Order: sequence, then C-alpha cells, then structure tokens
Amino acid sequence: MENIKDFLASIGLGKNETEVYSALVDMGTSSVLDISKKTKIHRSNIYDALRDLLQRGLIFETNNPTKLFTSRPPQSLVNYLKQKEAELDSIVKDYESKQFRGKDQTKIKITKGNFALREAIFSLMESGQPISVYGIPKEAPDIIGPLLKDFHKERMKRKIPMQQIYNSGAVDRVKYLNKLKFTEAKILPQKYDSFATTNISGNKIVILLWENEITVIEVVDEFMAKPYRNYFDILWRKAQKVV
Repeated sequence: MENIKDFLASIGLGKNETEVYSALVDMGTSSVLDISKKTKIHRSNIYDALRDLLQRGLIFETNNPTKLFTSRPPQSLVNYLKQKEAELDSIVKDYESKQFRGKDQTKIKITKGNFALREAIFSLMESGQPISVYGIPKEAPDIIGPLLKDFHKERMKRKIPMQQIYNSGAVDRVKYLNKLKFTEAKILPQKYDSFATTNISGNKIVILLWENEITVIEVVDEFMAKPYRNYFDILWRKAQKVV
C-alpha cells in the first residue's frame, strides 16, 4: 500500500485522505468505525477525508442500513487523472490566450525548488538550438539527481548539442560527459569557480543559484542572450580538456 499512498500524495491528496482511501482499498466496504480502527485517525477527521474523497469521485457511499463507504478500484485513478489533465489543458489554453492578448510579456521569472529546476532545464530544449552552460559545481549532478539523466537522454534523442564548463574538481564528471553523444565538457581552474550556473540556448538564459533551496532565474531576451553566449565563448577557450 505504500506505493499507492505515495502516488495519492503526489496528485494532491492530503495525509488523511490518502490513509482513508488506502484503508478502503485494503478492507473493502467499511464503516467509519472500521476505518478509524484501521487508520487510527480520529472519526471527525475521517468524515472530513471521506467528504473530500466523495467530491473527487474516488469513493462512494451506501446505506445498508448503516452508512458504509467503498473505494473505487485503483484503476479508476487513471480516469481521474485524465479528467484532471483535461481540466488543466483548458486552464492552460485560457492562460495562453490571455498571454497572447496581453501587451506586456514577462521576460524574467524567478522560482525555487526542484520542480522549477526541472521545468527550466527541459525548457532549454524547446528551441532545438545548441545549449551552452558554464559555472557548474561538481556537486550539481548529485543535487539535481535522476532528472539530469532524463534531460540528457531526451536531449540526445533530439540531437541537441551541448557544451558544458565545470568548476574545478569535476574531472570524473567531465570525462563521463565527453563519452555522451552531442556533448562536450571542459573544466576551469579554481580561480574561475562560480556558485551560479548559467545556461544559454537560443534567446533563453537560465541561471541556477545553488542555495539551500535552488533558485531558478529565467530570462527570455535575445539582446541579453547574445553577450552571455559571447562570454561563454571566452571561457570555453580558457577551459581545459580532460584526458
């Protein structure tokens, strides 16, 4: 049941809702008292959780003659997600139409966290143009985690070239990257170490600040992107190949 609990939490269900739904899947049709014994959650909180699950359509109630609750099968979660996807698609289309009508377009965005990081990194592939990166700390792959492998896999699938300049001490990482397709990596001496990583692709700049919680700064502006690319070219000539 732990897998289903993790999944329910990932789609926005609260702890009590997750516990109650999982208990119903495990026990079948049950009363509030049964659910309370199973989950050790106070009955008043169970009623709140049941109300939320009923509104989401993930459970249903019967009177036989007492009020009982039954979960819909886990397979129904697929339909639930499809419905939410359709709702989100409608929201996105409405947002995009408003953005298109608006006179002012946001060129600079500042966000935080791993999800923002993922969205920003993957957005670098949208233009299909080469990606240039400098100021990468050797700890970056460990901080970013598995999504970095997903990024490179997708990038190579799209055949998008990438040049990366790592801070000092990342020799093993640079050797690994140079074995990948459409990838070149070099390393700079310690005096050039940076705590901000700059990514450039097309007219987009993504700056990552490696704080306790990663800060992501996105800029869309060709006028600004050009000098960043020029600076990258200067650093690339100074950077060292790793044999």
